[in-house]
Amino acid sequence: YFRDGWNKFDFSVLVVALLELTFKLVAGSWVKGSLLRIARFTRALRVMRIVKLVRSSRAISQLLTTLLYSIVPLTNILGVFVIIMFIYAVIGMELFGNVKFGAHLNRDANFCTFGTAMLTLFRCATGEDWNGIMRDAMITEDNSRINDVERGCSEIIGNCGSPYAVPFFVSYVLLTSFIELKMLIALIIYNYKLSMREDTRYVTRHARDRFVDAWAQLDHEGDGRISIRQLPQLIRLLEPPLGIKRTRVRNTINGEQKISILRDKDVTNFIFQLELEAVPPQSDPYGPRIFVRFHDLLLQLTKRALERESDEKAKQAEERRKRGLRFYEPTPSGSSTLRVGEETYRAKERRAGGGG
Repeated sequence: YFRDGWNKFDFSVLVVALLELTFKLVAGSWVKGSLLRIARFTRALRVMRIVKLVRSSRAISQLLTTLLYSIVPLTNILGVFVIIMFIYAVIGMELFGNVKFGAHLNRDANFCTFGTAMLTLFRCATGEDWNGIMRDAMITEDNSRINDVERGCSEIIGNCGSPYAVPFFVSYVLLTSFIELKMLIALIIYNYKLSMREDTRYVTRHARDRFVDAWAQLDHEGDGRISIRQLPQLIRLLEPPLGIKRTRVRNTINGEQKISILRDKDVTNFIFQLELEAVPPQSDPYGPRIFVRFHDLLLQLTKRALERESDEKAKQAEERRKRGLRFYEPTPSGSSTLRVGEETYRAKERRAGGGG
């Protein structure tokens, strides 16, 4: 049971609900207010049941798969991002740690302490008014008026800005906002394409999950094998590409409506074409029965699906080749259409040259 991640999630939600119920039952005796707040918090956690929609929604599943693919590369890029912020925070504290506050460089955004410097640089990386902070950081005695307000910095006191503010902020914004953050976006797009490529395969993960679910309905003992008599029922539960494509026939009751059916003859022929290795049981209280293993059946179904995919691609290539040959069909005179076109073009050139 606990091998499935979704079963673990359901079990966690159940435990949280039981804890909430327990807190409610004993709330009148000795449970304090903090425990009651924990109970309310556990009640809010039940909203996480909506996450189970991921299993049925292929689009959401692709997005989560993209996030899983991106975790390790994202940590590397974010590590480089933090290192850049650390270096610039130390340099900023040396250059602008004593600059007098102004309209943008204030008590919320400054380089007086390391923590505030890191937050200020993170704000600049997002592009929020970084040029205003740069302008306040490069104030001098000759240019100390901001919005008609005299800031009154002094070189003697040492609270004026630095001319290195321009290369400092411009280089930082280029490295973070235009390179690092764009690398994050490019990484997510790349991994999303990888997940899309996985989904566009002939035998997709969704098809394999459908096979596992269908197998679980028949393998009640969970020993990885089913009886050969259960095989037709399993095949009926599957859909292409691992299963059989159903036939569209006209409904006998309503002649205008078509329904999809799967005939017994098609299922039998499909099973006979599979190269399955039957496994006789060592001892069975119900008498001798022939079994089929999980991995053997999945391997043969996947093999047959890939062969069918190869045949379909070969047919498509042949159709494209035939459509291409239509432009080069022989003319009644025995020459090809392309040669006739070339001769006509050359005759026009000769007439144009003779007329000149």
